Amino acid sequence: INDDAFISFRYADNLVRHGELTFNVGERVEGYTNFLWTMLIAAVLALGGDPVAWSKTLGIVFAAGTLVVLFLFSRRWARGGAARSALWNLVAPVLLASNAAFACWAEGGLETALFTLLVTAGILGFVLDQDRPVRLAGSAVLLALAAMTRPEGVLVFGLLGVYAVARRLVVERTVRPTRSMLVWAALFVAAWAPYWLWRYRYYGY
Repeated sequence: INDDAFISFRYADNLVRHGELTFNVGERVEGYTNFLWTMLIAAVLALGGDPVAWSKTLGIVFAAGTLVVLFLFSRRWARGGAARSALWNLVAPVLLASNAAFACWAEGGLETALFTLLVTAGILGFVLDQDRPVRLAGSAVLLALAAMTRPEGVLVFGLLGVYAVARRLVVERTVRPTRSMLVWAALFVAAWAPYWLWRYRYYGY
């Protein structure tokens, strides 16, 4: 297990035992970069679980979830193209599963597998459902959760926004956002902003 995981464990432990999301009780310093993961570990501790064992278990479950998402995406993507063997749907998940870094970080005790699942599902959902506001809402929420898991989740959201504008410019010769894109952006902000405001109030920056 990665030694950095014990930073999150300590924050989670102090939250459960003392009601403070701090490394040292009484010192409000944000020494983690994985809020959502730390909250999951706090839930494990509150239920009497071992954070080391459960962080590995959750990591493996989230990594497996990423493989399932890739399989479902491949299957749906193949429907729109030329007829392919059903084995085609297994190519992406098998290649990812055989990657040593992916396997290693799945049980490293950190938020990597959770972040990977949220970003993968969010991006693929966005790609498939750009013109369907209801379905696109799921992508916005997933990306907001990713941003709560690691700060660069906000960057992923921003890059997808740039892609959407560029796509409109190339395909429809306009940069005006569609209603679905505005709803998508608003939902992301609505889901992420309360966490950011709480963070600013709690840590003071």
